Amino acid sequence: MVELNNIASIFETALNDNDCGINFSVSTDRGVYDAGRTNIDGFIVPGVVTALTGNYEPLRGLKVYTLPVNLELWCYAALDDEFYKPSYTLEQQKECVSAMVEALNGTTQVIDGDAVIFTGTTVTVGAPNNNSGGGCTRIPVLVQVVLTAVEGAVLSNDIIIKINGEQVVSNSFVVNYVLSGELQSTPLDTTAKSIPTTQSRTFSGSFFLYDSSEVLQSLKTQLLSGLAGTFVLTFDNIEYIVYAQQITESLAAGQIVVLNVTFVEAYGIMAGGDNATSDI
Repeated sequence: MVELNNIASIFETALNDNDCGINFSVSTDRGVYDAGRTNIDGFIVPGVVTALTGNYEPLRGLKVYTLPVNLELWCYAALDDEFYKPSYTLEQQKECVSAMVEALNGTTQVIDGDAVIFTGTTVTVGAPNNNSGGGCTRIPVLVQVVLTAVEGAVLSNDIIIKINGEQVVSNSFVVNYVLSGELQSTPLDTTAKSIPTTQSRTFSGSFFLYDSSEVLQSLKTQLLSGLAGTFVLTFDNIEYIVYAQQITESLAAGQIVVLNVTFVEAYGIMAGGDNATSDI
C-alpha cells in the first residue's frame, strides 16, 4: 500500500518547482499540520492531503487498486486593504497548482515499490475566506487525483535502450518474438500439430531525433541514402546485432521529429565486433 506521506511529498515537490518564490508545505490528515509556519516572505501556502476509500481490482496474481486523493490548499489573496499580504498574487499560486497538475497528470512513478499512475485530475477554486486567521484572506483550492497502483510492477523507464552504445530516448518500444513451424499430422491422429522450425525477433521503436545523437543521425542518413549497416542494439542489458529493416520519419508542426524504426536480428560474429557497427 502506498503511504500517504509519500504522496504528499510528491505534491509538495511539484508545487515548489516554481519561479515565483512561492513556498508550499503539504501535510497529511494523518500527520502534523501546522498552517502557521512562515518563510522569508512571511508566508507558506499550506495544504493537506486526504485519501478517500480505495478499491482493489479483482485480477488474479496481480494486485491493482485505485485510490482517490484530495489535496486542499489554502492560497493567499493579496488584498490591498489587509495589513498582512504576500508579495505574490493569487494568480501566481494558481499557476503553480496548474503546473503541478500538468507535470503529474498521466505520469507513472514508483512509490513504495508500486507503480502509481496519476489520472483524472481536477481543480476546483472555492470562495474567499477572510476568517481563516492570520489577518489575511485565503482562497481554498481543491485538487482531486485518482491514483492507480500496481504492486510490484516494472516501469518501462527502468529499461535502458542503447544503439551502438548510445542511450536513446524512445516514447514507445516493442520487442516481438515469433516461433513458427509447419503443421503436420500422423496416421490415426486427426489433429495436426506444429513442429517449430524457425524463430525471429524484431524491435520496433519511436525515437526523438536530436542533433547531438550520432546514431539517430546515421539512421536518418540510411533513410535518405539507402546505405544499410549493422548496429548493436542493447535492450534490458542484452545485446543484439540488428539491421534497420524499416525507417520512417514523422514530422508534425511544432513537434520534435520522430524516427520510427524496425530492427531485425542479423548474422554477426559477436556483439561489439567489427561487423556489428554502423557502416554509415
